[in-house]
Amino acid sequence: MEIDGIDADGFLTWWQGRLANADRGALLAANPEHYLADSADGVVEIIETIGSGPLRFFLTFHEGVAIEGEDHETYPVRIGGTGRLADGAEVARVMHEFGDGPRGLHIRLTIQFPASAPEHVFTGHQWHFACEFLNWLEAAHAAR
Repeated sequence: MEIDGIDADGFLTWWQGRLANADRGALLAANPEHYLADSADGVVEIIETIGSGPLRFFLTFHEGVAIEGEDHETYPVRIGGTGRLADGAEVARVMHEFGDGPRGLHIRLTIQFPASAPEHVFTGHQWHFACEFLNWLEAAHAAR
């Protein structure tokens, strides 16, 4: 994704501020498939549509996240995380990458689900990411 009118620092300051302050309004408004987004102590409790229905999981952003097939050039800012069910079972890994280019902010969003997940989980989440991040980008741009 390439977006003009905002840079990586501007977006990340806004987005990470929403997560750190548990701004439910901003987190939920990004996608009609968001049902709960509650942030506390570095963990985001999420209920959102994954595949064909809602899934409750806990996303922790941390260093050392490995994404399979990462053979591309990376962006300067990488924010990785692991999604787990309440019992601790891993259900997803994410890697969000941000950088600035000549025309504005560059973003690469990656999510890795278990290989056994049906194809519609992967393609459905591509649309989910596009919707939520475009809405967050518009909100961050408007807040400048």
